[in-house]
Order: sequence, then C-alpha cells, then structure tokens
Amino acid sequence: MRGIGAGVRIFDLLERKPLIDPEVGVPIDSARRGPIRFENVMFQYPSRKEVTVLKDLNLEINPGESVALV
Repeated sequence: MRGIGAGVRIFDLLERKPLIDPEVGVPIDSARRGPIRFENVMFQYPSRKEVTVLKDLNLEINPGESVALV
C-alpha cells in the first residue's frame, strides 16, 4: 500500500503546473558578459524551516562554465 501512495504522489508532482510560465521570459542581451556571483546565500525549505540546507554559500560561475548543485 505504501508503494501505491508513493506512486500517487509522484504523479501529482509530474502533473503540477509551475507558478512561472517557462515559455515566457525576458530576452538576455547578448552583449552582457561576465561571471554570475552568489554571495552568502542561505536556503531553507518552507516546510522544514528548522533545517538549513545552504548556509553562507559563495559561488562564482564564469562565462562558459556549467554548474549543477545536487
């Protein structure tokens, strides 16, 4: 029975519509160049405010680099 419940939750997540339309956005000026910098980033999930996931994260991503946080 737990497997059925987990499956239902997965399908619920797959059917969710994003709050921000992924097809709409602002074009980025191709003349803009340079790094992207995050400084002292902190993150907690709204449902688990007692758990800090990121604390004082500093990250610089240079042009041409690809970065993934997992």
